[in-house]
Amino acid sequence: MKNHKLSLGIVIASLLEFSAIAAFILYQKYIYTHPKIEVYEVYHKEFPINQNEVVIPIHAGRALHHDYGLPLLGKMIGDDTGENISLKNDRYSELTATYWVWKNSKADYVGITHYRRSFFVSPDGFARYLKYEHCFNYLCSVGMTPQNLHELMKKYDVIMPKTAYLPFTFEEYYNMSHDPNDMKAAEEYNEQRYPEMRDTVYAVLNGNMFNSRNMFIMRKDLLDKYAEWVFDVLFHIEPQLSMHEGYQSRVAGFLGERLWSFWIRHQMRTTDIRVGELYIDTQQ
Repeated sequence: MKNHKLSLGIVIASLLEFSAIAAFILYQKYIYTHPKIEVYEVYHKEFPINQNEVVIPIHAGRALHHDYGLPLLGKMIGDDTGENISLKNDRYSELTATYWVWKNSKADYVGITHYRRSFFVSPDGFARYLKYEHCFNYLCSVGMTPQNLHELMKKYDVIMPKTAYLPFTFEEYYNMSHDPNDMKAAEEYNEQRYPEMRDTVYAVLNGNMFNSRNMFIMRKDLLDKYAEWVFDVLFHIEPQLSMHEGYQSRVAGFLGERLWSFWIRHQMRTTDIRVGELYIDTQQ
């Protein structure tokens, strides 16, 4: 009887070991046969951390926390590593994380979300505003899983927030909330440096479509193109930007939201780029 139990235990142990090895092999095959996706969730203060195989938390403005003796957010990378502009975070907001991803990520697809905002992702590509059931964490509930993202990025080159349709023109909406001279500086430099975008910029400014939040998931080569353009514009006009305190101090971040619309609409008008739009969930 003892030998029988011992033999059965050995068989069960062998099966478990085989299952573990098989699962490991399948996971490695999955990794090597799928493009690498890194979506960086941007934090600037304490908040429940979301993380899985594709979603990576990043502390934006970490260099400023060092300088002012503020507490550092643990269990995540800082945007003060590698090539970075972390010290500009008070003006650039989450764009310091975008810059970090541009300069330091080697993934095939990259993204930016916020510490309390995420995309709703469905593998069929439809923009659903519906949380998944039978999930045990937030990222699963909104569909931000490796499998869903890999399926989604087979269909699209760029994912961005759903388009909002404003009751005013794009330019009027910005000027109502921020200093008009900042947008004017961006317009003038862009027209001088990138005249091929003139018609698109004019159409966006006088239209009513807006894709906000500085959130996206896209092919890394497209991020490289976008970041090279947007940071060229922002760095060039930075000395001209208004110097406000508090909320309005994030002027470059606010401009970056609007500049995204210029760039993505120009790509949609002049290339065969595949763009998908998804709803955003906001954690309270």
